[in-house]
Amino acid sequence: MNRFADERRPLALPPRPAPARRPSLPLLATLAPVLAAGLMFAVTHSPLSLMFAAIGPLVGIASLLDGLRGARRDRRRAMRERSVALEELEREIEMRHRDERSAAWRRTPALDVLVGEPPGSRWLAEPPSQLVLGAGTEPSALRLDGEPADERDRELLRLAARLDGAPTLVTLDGGVGFVGPELLARAAARAVVARCAATRTPGEVRIEAPGGAWAWATRLPHRSGERAVLVVDGPGAATPHGAAAVVAVAADRAQLPPGLGAVVLMRSARRAELHELGDPRGGREFVPELLGERQAAEFAVRLDEVARRNALGGAGALPSRVELAGLSQPAPRGRSSLAAIVGVGADGPLELDLVADGPHALVGGTTGSGKSEFLLAWLAALAAAHAPDRLAVLLIDFKGGAAFAPIADLPHVTGIVTDLDEAEAERAVQSLRAESRRRERMLRAHGARDIVELDDSVELARLVIVVDEFQALLDRFAELGDVIADIAARGRSLGMHLVLATQRPNGVVREQISANCRLRVCLRVLQPGDSRAVVGVADAARIPPDRPGRAVVDRGDGEPGVFQSALADPVHLELLRAAHATARRARRPWLDPLPPSIGVRELDDPRRLGAAPLLEASALPIGVLDDPGEQRRSIAAWRPASDGPLLVVGAPGSGTSTALATVAHAFAVRHGPDSVESLPELRSDAWDVLERWAGSPPVEPRLLLVDDLDRVFRPWPDEYRQAGEAMLEAVLRAARAGAGSVAAAAVRQPSIPAALRDGFGAVLALRQPSRADLALLGADPALWRADERAGAGQWRGLRVQLASGALPPPTPRRSDPRLVFRPGAVYACVVTNARLEAERLQRIPGLRCIVLGGGAEASRATAESLALEAPSPGEGLATVIVGDAESWAGAWQLWGAIRQRTTVIVRGGLPELRALVRDRRLPPLLDPGDERGWCLPPGGGAGRIVWPTASGN
Repeated sequence: MNRFADERRPLALPPRPAPARRPSLPLLATLAPVLAAGLMFAVTHSPLSLMFAAIGPLVGIASLLDGLRGARRDRRRAMRERSVALEELEREIEMRHRDERSAAWRRTPALDVLVGEPPGSRWLAEPPSQLVLGAGTEPSALRLDGEPADERDRELLRLAARLDGAPTLVTLDGGVGFVGPELLARAAARAVVARCAATRTPGEVRIEAPGGAWAWATRLPHRSGERAVLVVDGPGAATPHGAAAVVAVAADRAQLPPGLGAVVLMRSARRAELHELGDPRGGREFVPELLGERQAAEFAVRLDEVARRNALGGAGALPSRVELAGLSQPAPRGRSSLAAIVGVGADGPLELDLVADGPHALVGGTTGSGKSEFLLAWLAALAAAHAPDRLAVLLIDFKGGAAFAPIADLPHVTGIVTDLDEAEAERAVQSLRAESRRRERMLRAHGARDIVELDDSVELARLVIVVDEFQALLDRFAELGDVIADIAARGRSLGMHLVLATQRPNGVVREQISANCRLRVCLRVLQPGDSRAVVGVADAARIPPDRPGRAVVDRGDGEPGVFQSALADPVHLELLRAAHATARRARRPWLDPLPPSIGVRELDDPRRLGAAPLLEASALPIGVLDDPGEQRRSIAAWRPASDGPLLVVGAPGSGTSTALATVAHAFAVRHGPDSVESLPELRSDAWDVLERWAGSPPVEPRLLLVDDLDRVFRPWPDEYRQAGEAMLEAVLRAARAGAGSVAAAAVRQPSIPAALRDGFGAVLALRQPSRADLALLGADPALWRADERAGAGQWRGLRVQLASGALPPPTPRRSDPRLVFRPGAVYACVVTNARLEAERLQRIPGLRCIVLGGGAEASRATAESLALEAPSPGEGLATVIVGDAESWAGAWQLWGAIRQRTTVIVRGGLPELRALVRDRRLPPLLDPGDERGWCLPPGGGAGRIVWPTASGN
């Protein structure tokens, strides 16, 4: 891997190799053998031992020579490594110079690139502060660190510091002069002028050039810019004045105008010198850019065509502001036209006709381009030119509707729809489809194939549907997009026209829609592709940001042109509203959502709610239905005779109780206030009402209301719950047969027993926790809304808003008889706590209380007591024999004797009664903690009585 390749690392010269350390003589290694040889000779006195003394010097000299050789080898290796590093560094410098050079030419392209690319493509970019004269050697931004070690290092430093083939730039503000042979000097100056025209819009600069060899420059569109660029050619030419930039040509330097910031000496076609005022570098050589006169003339013509097409300067320049009030609208032409003057083009006022140029229009434009203002002006122009009986406008704005608010009061505007939710989107789908069907029916009824063929007496206005931010609608509601596509395909003959506006048209508008949008308008967009997607050319991407309302229009003939759209000021709109103040509003194809609340009294006048009155005497009005599929509202009615019992199902807070109140009000208005009865909350009273309705179904019109049906029987004892459900089931069967009417409410339908569920003939679905819950009720899950308001729901497949009424007063509680002890009579009392109850009974005057014991001996004693002391009926004290169920069961002989001739009273529960009385019939239901009980006369069934108190019978 190249160690210089990471551009985040600064480049540096490789360090010089450290100087080799000179090896020294190994003194100890040299002397050690000499000393050893001396010791051996002293011991052995052998001359041969002295030969070892020569080994030391030989070893020392050899070590010294080996060290010198190794040092030379290391130095050569270090030099080779540094040489390789320098080569890598040189390649890295060349690579970074290449990137730097490419970046510089991208910022300031060469002249052949500018001339060869689409004319005017550089006008949208920020104009460069300097212009390119050619290519030369310029200082490089690359820096190379390190101290040079030799000439090669110094050469690399010089190489890194200069950038060959880089753009040679000059500041035009100071003026530039070209000196040299006439052909060369003019060719170089011509290149500078052409580059200036290519990079600056006609509104920025105006180029003033003499005739003759500079006649081509008069074809440039830069004729009315704020800042002048003056071309001076030859001696005696006019001298510059003011703040004009100058491009001068002369054969001699002395002939140039004074005060120029730069002078170019043309040596040859490949060599020129640049001398800038105050440049310490002196003359810089470069290869100049040259442009031939013919090539320049062709470039000027193409640039002028683009500017004229976009109305950017020159004789065809457009005004930057056009007032709609200053434009005269065309006279009405019946149903055959929707013409309106919307702005000013190169040939004067611009007329757009949705019938002739359409039938549909596509409008593109980015934020700040003036798209909303153009739509507002177009609609205002249409309203000024066409009456509400010939033009209706429906506005769909996904930006909140503020853009169209100034024209909302015009009678042509049938409504402004903003930020739909799913439910409202479904209404929109149904309403637009219904409008298409209505128009088809009208055409068939009059034998016409096209709206133009209708007689003027037929009331059918053309409908213009304007959708701002069309892509937002498609993203959220695909089905609504399908309806728009259908209108795009069939709307021409039906008189339905689309104006679809979007910020990013490229890839957003479906082909089947765009194919029918012949009329195209594109204000400024950011990408050339967006402009081509609308008008087929990239011109709208070249509109300057400071030209809001500037747009390119294509009427479908493939010849786009530029215009300045008009602005509708508040005064003009106010006058327009005043002019149509007495006009009848156009028919609305799109119904408003149902009101959030409706009073029951409002149902008395359905027309005020936009609904037709009910004609059936048996129908009970309960609310208002939204029927967008038929573009109407109708009264939601319950018909007890044909619909059967009504079940209202809704989550807590959805308005189920209010729904029952509304039903009750409608029934009471029809049949009188006494015809409505509510199932009481107290279970004993509820039992009595059900028993009465089930035992003798009403013959006259009567309504029974049951709230909380899924919970009303839940707290009842098991046998009573089953009996209560069975009685209500019988009431429902009778109601379906025409004997009375029933309306019930519940939170959850699955919690209702199946037998009761099946007894209802009609279901009113209010807000449900989920789509699945709504589907279980047989309703349309597509109309589900999590935030459904109280009283809103579904009735017969349509959305309904119920009226709000008050529940009728509760059914008066039935008065049960108080138990009275007759003198001389004997009573058998069955209780759960005999002694406690006996103490209470003892306090009642005229009453003798006997507590029944558990043994047989006590039973005999009691029987004997009754036989001996019982007075004649109507005389003496009343006797109450008190015992619990177990005690009475133990005295079974006594119980058998007195049951046939004694009144039995029970204060307890069903177990106490069932333990002694062999009757499977249920006694009347008691409430928990109630001061009531049951009374069974000799041989009779149980009845409910109020328990006596100590104050008396």
